[in-house]
Amino acid sequence: MFVELIYGFISNSLGLISDSLHMLIDSSALAIALYANYVSKKKPSTTFTFGYERVEILSGYVNGIFLLYAVIEIISESFERLMTP
Repeated sequence: MFVELIYGFISNSLGLISDSLHMLIDSSALAIALYANYVSKKKPSTTFTFGYERVEILSGYVNGIFLLYAVIEIISESFERLMTP
């Protein structure tokens, strides 16, 4: 993933850069989901009477925000490269 990112910057390849960003987001999504699964198994407390099951929903939201940011960044970079080749 990092090697692909480095060679993407060296060769100025948007395909390599976007693929490495995609792999980074997938890896971070797996890590966030693993942590959310761990936290959601905690017992309810007096503060959180429902428990921590909503952490899984919030982790999906965070993953969606990361993915949306990556898409916007890739699209803006591609338009920039189209205008100034």
